[in-house]
Amino acid sequence: MKSVFFALLLVTNFAYGSSFGDCDVLFPKGTPPKVDSKLGSDSRSLCFNDFAVLYSVKWKAPIYTVEKLSYLRKFLKESRTNNFHEEMRLKPSERSTLNDYKKSGYDRGHNVPAADCTNMLCMSDSFSLSNMSAQTPNLNRKTWSRNVEMPTRKYVERASGDIYVFTGGFYGNNPQTIGSNKVAIPEYMWKLVYDKQKNKSWVFWVKNDDEAKMSAPISYEEFVKRTGLRLLD
Repeated sequence: MKSVFFALLLVTNFAYGSSFGDCDVLFPKGTPPKVDSKLGSDSRSLCFNDFAVLYSVKWKAPIYTVEKLSYLRKFLKESRTNNFHEEMRLKPSERSTLNDYKKSGYDRGHNVPAADCTNMLCMSDSFSLSNMSAQTPNLNRKTWSRNVEMPTRKYVERASGDIYVFTGGFYGNNPQTIGSNKVAIPEYMWKLVYDKQKNKSWVFWVKNDDEAKMSAPISYEEFVKRTGLRLLD
């Protein structure tokens, strides 16, 4: 069992967008999508227990995370561990740190929620800082949690097939940063939900602001237009 676990934790160094190794099974087509080379020049492919992260060394945050959620999934009922930790597979110069967020006014906002996990290994992995985006407290603890993450889990429970979920931030051209490692602050947070059986998708798109209001999800086509990320193609 230990060997399987550590195999899942390996960080791969394939050409950008070509492979995450064992985590390729988490993608709708069994292989990561090709993404703009401007993002790829500083990315790292990180394979975790039950999810994967395409991490931006420039932003010190995910370009996207990906999960494959089954309608048979039994979400973990254990309390959060809150064991936030640096991602030691990244070089010190590539990581965000706990001090970057300290007294910054921003939360360490999960891209893959701890509540999506089915086991304690995934729970621990979800607190890696490589899975975090700088979110305003009200967005992270209320709006995003209640109106994005929870409805997504409810949809998975009602579904009859696999649901693929991508999550990330939209940073624009010159994002503000926090901390000595210059962790970028996203302008918007997004979550793309794809029901493969129904060939149906939608994207939650929410401003990273304590006063942010929920609006109707946008289409995949509109998401591509805004971000340039063709994650389902």
